[in-house]
Amino acid sequence: MRLVTVLRRGYCWVLVCAGMASLLAIAGCGGDTKLARYPVNGSVTIDGKPTSGVMLIFCPTDGSPEVQKLRPSGFTGPDGKFQLISITPNDGAPPAHYKVLIQWPGGPPSPSGVGTGEDRLHGRYMNLEKSPFAVEIKPGSNDLPPFEVKSK
Repeated sequence: MRLVTVLRRGYCWVLVCAGMASLLAIAGCGGDTKLARYPVNGSVTIDGKPTSGVMLIFCPTDGSPEVQKLRPSGFTGPDGKFQLISITPNDGAPPAHYKVLIQWPGGPPSPSGVGTGEDRLHGRYMNLEKSPFAVEIKPGSNDLPPFEVKSK
């Protein structure tokens, strides 16, 4: 019975992640596909260690209405590195200032390598007003300094 509960919880998390990705894609599809976007690369460490499966969502704090519609996002790989996606894979983000939301799903990984459980950071970095992470994306290639996250 416990295994069934765990599997259901994991399945629900996969559905939530898929739903969030769909909403991000829909929001992106509403934007101007000709909107200039520039490559954005970065990394995440948790307690000083590169971490896989961390989700980042970049929320614009300025820019045109088209920029405001987008929520560039990405997931870290095994080396803790990520590339942002706005509309198509690795297309980056439009120039603007952003607040960054970070979540680290736990539980067994999905086929994409992302955890399917609850946020191991307990939502600490998923509040726009409280997130300590802010960046500016500029025209050209953007290599961001590491996001250093504390698990406790």
